Amino acid sequence: MPIKEQILSHFEKTIGVKEKMASHRWQEIEKAALAIVETYFRHGGTVFTCGNGGSAADAQHLSGELFCMLRKHHSFEKRFPLAAHSLTTDSSVVSAIANDFDFDYVFSRQLEALATPKDLVIGFSTGGQSSNVAKALKLAKNRGIRTIAFTGKKGGKIAEIADIVIKVPSNDVVLIQEAHQTCFHIICDIVEQILFGESFEDALGKQIVSTAPTRIGLMGGGTDVEPYAGKHNGQVLNIATNLKHTAQLIPKDSDEINIYALNKHIKFRLKDKLVHFHSDKIDLVKAVYNHFQKDLPSGFDLSVNYGGSTSSGLGTSGSAAVAIIGAFLKWTRKIMDPKDIAELAFYIENNILGWKTGRQDQIAASFGGLNLIQFGAGDFEVKPINVPKKTLKKMRQWITLVYIGGWRNSANLQENLIKGMKKEKSLKALHKLRDMVPKAVKLIKAGDFDGLGTMIGQSWFEKKKSNPAVANKQIDRLYDLGIKKGAVGGKLVGAGGAGHLLFFCPPRKQKSLQKTMLKQNLQVVDFDFDFAGLEVEIRE
Repeated sequence: MPIKEQILSHFEKTIGVKEKMASHRWQEIEKAALAIVETYFRHGGTVFTCGNGGSAADAQHLSGELFCMLRKHHSFEKRFPLAAHSLTTDSSVVSAIANDFDFDYVFSRQLEALATPKDLVIGFSTGGQSSNVAKALKLAKNRGIRTIAFTGKKGGKIAEIADIVIKVPSNDVVLIQEAHQTCFHIICDIVEQILFGESFEDALGKQIVSTAPTRIGLMGGGTDVEPYAGKHNGQVLNIATNLKHTAQLIPKDSDEINIYALNKHIKFRLKDKLVHFHSDKIDLVKAVYNHFQKDLPSGFDLSVNYGGSTSSGLGTSGSAAVAIIGAFLKWTRKIMDPKDIAELAFYIENNILGWKTGRQDQIAASFGGLNLIQFGAGDFEVKPINVPKKTLKKMRQWITLVYIGGWRNSANLQENLIKGMKKEKSLKALHKLRDMVPKAVKLIKAGDFDGLGTMIGQSWFEKKKSNPAVANKQIDRLYDLGIKKGAVGGKLVGAGGAGHLLFFCPPRKQKSLQKTMLKQNLQVVDFDFDFAGLEVEIRE
């Protein structure tokens, strides 16, 4: 191969691997960055790194970036060194352990002496089979120390041990190492931004802008509502949308606070604790403020706006809660991962305000993306559905989302659903909805949107069995009209009663379907999918 072609070929390969990482591994990278921040910010711990050969160099490289600095735009005084120790660097210790015991113990033996539960251990292994790295991670885990593994496509032994696993989708050692370096550079950048970014004084007069997506529930809605979710292991399939809530917070050099939301203006002082009455939607803003009040350094102006329609069934309250939480977290420099943020938002809505909601809304707003969410007793797991961009584009071409208006009280509808859980007919319907979810995932991965749309239509009839209050004559009439005009299936999105109708319709019949809906004086919603989840930035 000519040299130029060899050079271009390598660039193409490494770019391709990194594009896959950006699409399918960004959440693991985010988790790793936040775990490192938590190690320093909450625990005052040390990050230990290890690896062999080129991975040993990566372990040293990462430790060096944490010790010194990645970006030189931080001042020397402000960017203090972060405690990091590469277990590969002390040749006397490594050779002594290898000579007196075995090379398999060169890292774990050091951790026995140095590491505590407040620390973090990171292991690099391109194939995932390095015994000494695996033993180090296993020892750390047995001692309650959090662990991160950088590995390749197969994952290997270390992927089975570590708490957070960053897999590079390649079996080529060179490409894996190049991707590892990119990943830990990104991680160091995030760590520095969080720990050494804007201070309170720096933020005065600037805008903290936090956005969180809403979601379209594709399958399993209702099984995320307690007590069903925890008792029967509910599961849902949803995708986030770019119809977002935006929380804009501007810190002030006084104790005056102004909140603008839902066409209302609330003015008060920092010392005031706000009273909420569990019925007004602006109570959500009050409750989130109360949660953070003790940590706020000054007054502020906060405006909360939504890019879609009200009473939508798209999980708007969960989206609003996550966006507001994100703004306060950024300002107070508190660290929470997407799961913790979703759990806090749900706790405020369900426990503090007494709003009976499903659990998927806050999760979709925090994580973004196309996800299978599985629930258990007091916990949940998010499993991203990774499909090619062309498959997502095809799915979007099959969807028509129609805003039909109306008003409903989501909490009341969920109360009806909860009461119905005691009835055998409703419970059987919920079981069917839950069991359809993995089948729907398979259809998406196969690109079979005719089959998915048909199944969503079947799920809508089961949804009505689980809670008859979700539909009315107008909704049924519009649904039947959509099927008549070419849709293979659909459903009302959300708790029911009003909001948005979702149709799956072949692309060639979309215009006819949408034209018919417009003639009914309804709004065909322009939207796209969102894979970013909660995003927060500081603007001038």
